[in-house]
Amino acid sequence: MDLKNEMLNFRNINVEAYPELKDYKTVEIYNQFIGCGGLYLATKMVRQMNLKKGDIVLDLGCGFGSASIYLARNFGVIVVAVDLWFSPTKLSERINTEDYSDKVIPLNMDITQHMLFAENYFDAIYCMNSLFLYGDNIEFLKRLLNTLKTGGIFCIGSECFNQEPNFKSKEDIPVEFNFNWTWDVWDSCYSKYHSPIWWYTLLNETNLLNITYCEELDDGIILWEDLALNYYNYISKEILSIGAEIPQEKLIEQINYGKTNMPYLTLYILSGAKKL
Repeated sequence: MDLKNEMLNFRNINVEAYPELKDYKTVEIYNQFIGCGGLYLATKMVRQMNLKKGDIVLDLGCGFGSASIYLARNFGVIVVAVDLWFSPTKLSERINTEDYSDKVIPLNMDITQHMLFAENYFDAIYCMNSLFLYGDNIEFLKRLLNTLKTGGIFCIGSECFNQEPNFKSKEDIPVEFNFNWTWDVWDSCYSKYHSPIWWYTLLNETNLLNITYCEELDDGIILWEDLALNYYNYISKEILSIGAEIPQEKLIEQINYGKTNMPYLTLYILSGAKKL
């Protein structure tokens, strides 16, 4: 595959739409993020959150902690950074190096099995590019939302499909999303993406959240194209080595599929406040 030719019509993100990132270098935008969006997505998420200095924020599925550090640096919040896959020791080393050890608390746990946090504890819950992997269970979501204070903000920002996939059988799934790599990408990942309205419906069924915003990003498609164009600038060797990102050529095929077919890859944000 001639990758450059396949990306001739791909677009870079309009950085002027993100004035919050004017002091960030390009390489920092995706630094140690897993998935699409990087600090562009993080920026749009926090626009929906009304964070205040001293708030206690759960960063659920924090990965290598890039969003946790962004939140601590720019908003003065205390971040409880939770992840299942990645060592809290490594995140601890990073936050010590970047001088945020008093603002970011790294933890390693399976929160779906053990909800160790007190009810009415967090001022906000921030969940970027991870909830789709484990959060499609309404009972789990209820337990999670119970850790949020009344009026506290719950915010998801995530990769998704623009509309719910409607394939009758696995054989009908386009090969762009259904292939064996180091793992079965459909069963392990894309089958869990769903659409913004699907997630809205599920969260609404908890009856614990007043959802005030649920939208596909206006530049959601462009963010995927931007990721493909800058793949090796943004995706570290470490992330590639653990198989957390599919190869660039597969990503390009998926984006090009979405230019003439449904569903296509995009990003969405959902936010709301804990009900009284």
